[in-house]
Amino acid sequence: MSSPALALTRDDGDDPGTGLSVIETLGHRAAWAEMELAETRAAKALLLGRRSDEWFAARWPSRSGAWAKRLNGLPKYVVSATVQKPEWSSATGCVGKVLKGDVVEEVSALKEELDGDIVVYASIRLAHALLEHDLVDELRLTVFPVVLGTRPAPLRRDEHR
Repeated sequence: MSSPALALTRDDGDDPGTGLSVIETLGHRAAWAEMELAETRAAKALLLGRRSDEWFAARWPSRSGAWAKRLNGLPKYVVSATVQKPEWSSATGCVGKVLKGDVVEEVSALKEELDGDIVVYASIRLAHALLEHDLVDELRLTVFPVVLGTRPAPLRRDEHR
């Protein structure tokens, strides 16, 4: 039986105040990518909601590096009642499948079929459904503290290097 991991991340390339943009601004992108690459090396597939699949398909096929190559090459399973084929898989030429039936039945069957981690990125509604139906064997959360707002930062940038 596989041990799916639920990894919730956000990478809004269009908004410089969130996601990898913040990590890159603070000089930690290499460490972040290394951690994510290790997670994806252990993965056998990605499980996504429709909107997350569309978001990744618009941004990740053109990215380079070991992490992007691994993500683009993983099989992608997309939970959706409306799409015919996963966009990200179609854009990268890798295996992909749309899970159109009952999410609990479809994901339970996928867990039995695959031998390894199934990672979920973004897809918060899907994550909630998986958690609600006890389909998550391991929850991995990465916390990257960032203070936003107009007040002075608690630490100057040079103080925490």
